[in-house]
Amino acid sequence: MACHGFTNSGDIVVVFDLAPEFAGVLFGLTNGLCSISAILAPYIAGIILEKNEGDTIQWNYVFYMASFAYFLGGVIFLLGATAQLQPWATINTDKKQDNN
Repeated sequence: MACHGFTNSGDIVVVFDLAPEFAGVLFGLTNGLCSISAILAPYIAGIILEKNEGDTIQWNYVFYMASFAYFLGGVIFLLGATAQLQPWATINTDKKQDNN
């Protein structure tokens, strides 16, 4: 959780760098897709903890899975993220000027 604070200066802000004119739509899509893990987490934790809820070994499995998800997401972001403006993310202003 100590590294979770990096998301505010990392993957949240990079959406605005990728496509400033479509940042709201892009952020909504990415945040919606990321929320799938929040929907599945209680279900998966329930499956793991179903037999013996107080067993620390089973709770360790839950926390290790969460740590692995954070780590994997961070590695994918570090290897594949860019803050370059994308060519599809610009609105062609020449068409607007031709219509006037």
